[in-house]
Amino acid sequence: MGGRGAIARGGKGGGGSGGGGGGEKKASRTKSEIGKRRDRLIAQCKQSVPNKFKVQIKDEYGRKKQITVHVQDKDYKHLANDAMDKKAIQESKMKKLGVQMKNSYYKKTSACYKPRKDKIDRFYYLKTKNRKLYFNIARYKQKRKNGGYYYTYRLHAITKNCR
Repeated sequence: MGGRGAIARGGKGGGGSGGGGGGEKKASRTKSEIGKRRDRLIAQCKQSVPNKFKVQIKDEYGRKKQITVHVQDKDYKHLANDAMDKKAIQESKMKKLGVQMKNSYYKKTSACYKPRKDKIDRFYYLKTKNRKLYFNIARYKQKRKNGGYYYTYRLHAITKNCR
């Protein structure tokens, strides 16, 4: 027992102050090229895609409705990963993502095909007019404190196809 951890918690030291260290100083880490590329893409996404926008969709009953879609930091990161990993969009076109989104139209609604832990219960797909590119908007089902539910919408991903 003993060691530095026991002393730090107020326990009995049992001999010695623990030491730990004694090695050479570690060099500071530099960001990898992939990390730099991802940061650049995230910055481009933030510049082109607003963090809140309205879009016209059809709900699961076929009724037209206007929703407000929010975009958080983790959503921008997800979009950048889609461009890097899945090659859904060329990295050079990320600067014009906001323009492509404005020129997109509602394509379809899809229920989740597998159980999810992140409260997403439905996806809405917007298709760009000039390209085969889809924006996935996720609907999050939130529970009210006094009972019932309400929904929030977030931009989830960019894909080449619809499910």
